[in-house]
Amino acid sequence: VTAQVRGAAASVLAGREGVRQIEAEVLLGVITAYMDVRRDRQTVDILRGEIRILEAEVAETEARGKLGVVTKTDVAQADARLLSTEAQLSDAEGKLAVSNSEYLDIVGQSPGDLAPEPQLPGVPTSLDDAFEAADHNNAQVLGAVESERAAREQVTQAKAALGPTIALKLDAAVQPTEPFIPRQYDQSFTAAVVFNQPIFTSGLNASKVRAAADNDARAALNVEIARRSVIQLVAQSWSQLTAARSAGTLEQRQISDEEIAAEGNRIEERAGLRTTVDMLNAESELASSQVAFVTSHHDEYVAAAGLLSAMGMLEVRYLLPTTQL
Repeated sequence: VTAQVRGAAASVLAGREGVRQIEAEVLLGVITAYMDVRRDRQTVDILRGEIRILEAEVAETEARGKLGVVTKTDVAQADARLLSTEAQLSDAEGKLAVSNSEYLDIVGQSPGDLAPEPQLPGVPTSLDDAFEAADHNNAQVLGAVESERAAREQVTQAKAALGPTIALKLDAAVQPTEPFIPRQYDQSFTAAVVFNQPIFTSGLNASKVRAAADNDARAALNVEIARRSVIQLVAQSWSQLTAARSAGTLEQRQISDEEIAAEGNRIEERAGLRTTVDMLNAESELASSQVAFVTSHHDEYVAAAGLLSAMGMLEVRYLLPTTQL
């Protein structure tokens, strides 16, 4: 009975860790959907701004072509670049529609005006800190440990069937000697100690012990599998986080340089020092860098959330400590 109680308690704790894991999965899905919508909205805004610039440049190029300042080739190249950007915008709007539907699916309502994402608390500064936190907090690992404890208690419970049982029996009785004769009773009191010991069970109890031991061994292997899976997930999330963070820093510097290059190409193209293709390429590269930076920022934030999830710290009690659970 004691083994059953301990096993049931371990099963309860394993169930609670399962709830924690589901909570982390839900929050990670919400964060990913939120960032997907913001990324796609920013991408659409960037492409729409690029189209407005290209429309003005196409109109200017066509006017200059009528005056003979530029050739038909320049006009065709400007128009083709505009059509290409419009195609990219159409594709981006389709991705935004998909992201909106995914947001609706996981959040339960359509995205309205989304505020900038808040800073995620608890993001580690080193990979070793992430590994240590995951080993102590990850719900998958802790749940596997508690499941193994419950399986171990089942072994103890199965072994208990091989041991003896002792029972104390007490019987007391009072009954009339003869019917309807007052104050004539027979009284009796019996005490017995009963000792039971299984001698032969056709191997039933032994097979139950072996089955419970095999289940415990499997549960122990599941603990190791969970630890290895979490280690891989932490390392993967850390690599994604550092790569996206590094790419975002470089792309931010690249945007600053390409803004200067694009403005210079526009001025020099009007002065005849640059070709129309040079100007269009500069504009396209600037828009591509802006889209790449938005994507890198999205990837960095989602990777940070994934890292916190692997560490067992993507929960409401960590993200919003003042919120009533």
